[in-house]
Amino acid sequence: MEAPPPIRRDSPPILLIHGDQDKILGLVYSTYLLQVGKEKGADVELITVKNAAHGFSGKDLSPSMTEINQMAADYIIKHLTATPVT
Repeated sequence: MEAPPPIRRDSPPILLIHGDQDKILGLVYSTYLLQVGKEKGADVELITVKNAAHGFSGKDLSPSMTEINQMAADYIIKHLTATPVT
């Protein structure tokens, strides 16, 4: 891995959604970003999509695209109404 990403405790919330079959940008990059974010105390979440390649292509995705869209919408709504970190 290169230098750790510039994530701080007061960084905006980050939602990572990554396919476990991605051959273009491996899941290791999102898990690394999640790890660095957690170490810094940042608000970072990762949704790993089973059977999904880059761009979420694939069959039998879990969670499904409908579920992924709902999870992303819920994440955004949650953070639009959250109290800022001080």
